[in-house]
Amino acid sequence: MTFNPNIPQPNDLISASQAQIQTNFSQADTAFGIDHTPFSTLANQGLHKKVSFLAPIADPNQAGNIASLYTKTSGTGIELFYQKGTAGAGVSQLTGGGVTAGAWVSIDAAGTIQASFNVTSVTVTAPTGNVYTVNFTRNFAATTYLAVSTFDISGVGGGTNVCSLDQQIKTVSSYEYRVRNAAGSFIRPTNTYILFFGVLA
Repeated sequence: MTFNPNIPQPNDLISASQAQIQTNFSQADTAFGIDHTPFSTLANQGLHKKVSFLAPIADPNQAGNIASLYTKTSGTGIELFYQKGTAGAGVSQLTGGGVTAGAWVSIDAAGTIQASFNVTSVTVTAPTGNVYTVNFTRNFAATTYLAVSTFDISGVGGGTNVCSLDQQIKTVSSYEYRVRNAAGSFIRPTNTYILFFGVLA
């Protein structure tokens, strides 16, 4: 069965076109039901179940005050983008990094992951077991990503002193660092929380 936009014809009797009209209703219900609760289902009728996008496109560059939500290729993935109404301007990448964190992790002193996103593992190595390496599940597109951190240093000699993240090696697939306390000593914080901002590959 297919939708027939030419039904009914001006000179058709309803009784003659009934089956074709019913087919059109059924096809419209099926098409609407791809992303919505269909007309034939009374509970939550018309509400979205999901939003499906066609193949990735270039920035639509709509004129005036028309905003666009669309998918576009970024690195090796297909990501969600938003563009303001001004033609050719105001493009924000909503997934795969962009305006959101490309990765984040919460670890304890031993490097055990407590919670994370886009982090495969964390290793702790010499010297003196104070070098941490965060390994990403999906690489960043470039090494220009930003790392922002905070620490819980209670009970590890840090007191209430301010600590800093001492970057060691930064690659698209991993981030190696040590934590230095206010006295200049490298320590293993009770908990470390790091956010990574940048576009993913």
